[in-house]
This record gives sequence, C-alpha cells and structure tokens, in this order.
Amino acid sequence: MSDVDQSTPIQLSDGLSSRHLVEIARLYYERNMTQREIAQAFGLSRVRVTRLLAEARQRGIVEIRIHGDDAPPFAELAARLAAQYGLEHVLLAPTFDDPQRTAGEMASTGAQALYFALDRASAVAVGLSRTLGAAIRELSPLGRGHTLFVPLAGGWSGAAEGLNPEELTAHLASLTGGHCYHLLAPLLAETPAVARSLRESPGVAEALRRAASADTLITGVGGLDWTESALAHAITAAERQQLERAGAVGDTSARFFDAEGHAVASTLEKRVVGLTLPQMTQIPTRLVIAHGPAKVTALHSALTGGLATHLVTDVATARTLLGEAGTDNV
Repeated sequence: MSDVDQSTPIQLSDGLSSRHLVEIARLYYERNMTQREIAQAFGLSRVRVTRLLAEARQRGIVEIRIHGDDAPPFAELAARLAAQYGLEHVLLAPTFDDPQRTAGEMASTGAQALYFALDRASAVAVGLSRTLGAAIRELSPLGRGHTLFVPLAGGWSGAAEGLNPEELTAHLASLTGGHCYHLLAPLLAETPAVARSLRESPGVAEALRRAASADTLITGVGGLDWTESALAHAITAAERQQLERAGAVGDTSARFFDAEGHAVASTLEKRVVGLTLPQMTQIPTRLVIAHGPAKVTALHSALTGGLATHLVTDVATARTLLGEAGTDNV
C-alpha cells in the first residue's frame, strides 16, 4: 500500500470517500478477501468493487511492485509475446489463484487498452465477448464525440452481458458521445437461406459494410470447450461434430477457425449474420481481449492467423503461449 495522504478524504460519486478506497484496497490486497465478499460487506455490486480497486491504483493508493531478479517484469514478457506473433502491442494483467480476481484485472487492463484504441479510432467494429464486455463496463466517460460504433455481427436478445454487440455499441456510444449504427439481426439465423436473406437486406447489409470498413476492431476469442462456449446452446450436435472434424479450435464472434487461424467451412458458417474472418483481418487495428487455460489453443491459432494487432491477456496465458507454463504468475 502507498503512503498517499488521506487526511482530506475525496468524496466519490456514490457517497464513498477515499478512506473507503483505502479500506477496500486493504481488504482485497492484504486480507485476501474476494471482490464478491467485499461487495457484500459494503452493499455494492462486484463490478463497482472492481472499479474502485482500479481507481485506488490510479490514485496511487495502491502500488504493485515486483521484487526478484528471477521474475521478469510484465513489460519484458509482453515484448517477447508481441515479437513471437508480430503484434504491435501487448498488455498483460496479473494472474491470481482466484479466477474472479484475474478476471477483474483483465477487465481493468482491457479498459486501459480500449482507452488507447478508442482515442485513435473513427469507426469501431464491435464483436461478441464476455471479457470484452467486462472491459467496456470498466470504462469511464471519454467524451470523444466523433467515433462510430458498429456491431460486427448480430446478437441474442436477452443474452448474457458481452454477448450482444448491439448493447455494447450503444454503451460505447453513450460513453464517448459518439454514434452507433444498428445491426438488427440474430447472430445465427435458423437456416443458411434465412441468413443470406438477412445479410442482403438493406439495413443489415449497410451495417456490415460499415463494420468491414472500420479502422478498429475490438473482439474476443472463444475455445472449443462446449461446456464453456457461449454458442453451445445455439449449435446443433451435428454442427459441433462437423466443426470438430474440420479441425476447428476456436472462434471469434461465431466465426470458427483451425489451428492455423484460417476460417473453417461449415453449415454453421453459413448461418452467421456477421463479418467473415477474412473481413475482420483486413481491419487495420485489431484488439483482441482473451485469457485463460481453455482459450490458449484458440488464442495461439487466432494470433497465428493474424486476427490481432493488439492483445490483452494475462501473465499465465502469455507464459503458456511462450512455452513457459509452470513459472510463477505474479
């Protein structure tokens, strides 16, 4: 913990003071309470606790230092990962034994990457991803005022947070004072014929045209573990088997790819209402936010195939990608 002067507490928007930030930070970093436990103790949401912990770091209340000559700093690890995959920039979040704690750090680190990406963007294609959604929820109002946000694919009504690009684009437009272009269609149509009809309809076709011509892409990557996949409920058993036989290892916004990061042809591919994988990789700046053991294979293949120019992941995933699994994470 830092020795920042807290003699004059700063009042936060929800009635909490900087002294509350200190208390919350101590509970989390020194007493190892989970964000859920802290949220219950203070009567806050877990998302709010995540944001307060990020704010404590931003204000200098919390400082994280790594000691030990045998532990390379994150910057050096990130540079090696960027070099391996030819990436322009990599940001790494620390990995903890508690997956929720790691997810919270991923959201905060993802938000940092989004700040930089959105500052330079004029048009942003937005994908489906729980991790991306969590990072977007960490953003504070930016006041850019000129950026256009477009879903790169359809979504699901009532879907979990991060799985409806329409909601994410609207939220980003609200945060930045920008604009969003609507793509009012499902991610997966019932049949290939219905999907083709939707893609050719004027409103959807224009949305996809705008997404394809964006200068920035933000998305996530999913693995092929159907127990974890957000797409599992919408994919038939026959489609799963077809994807597996075709060598699929993961997806981004329902576009599945093989070990080399190339698009996998399948019946499911024809049901998607969204940009194709080649269209995504033509967008100049491509930020991917993803982490975790279940996504390592998919992430490696996506990076090999050129899906990303910029990456946010965690230390453990980075070390696994570099063939250094088993070393200390933080």
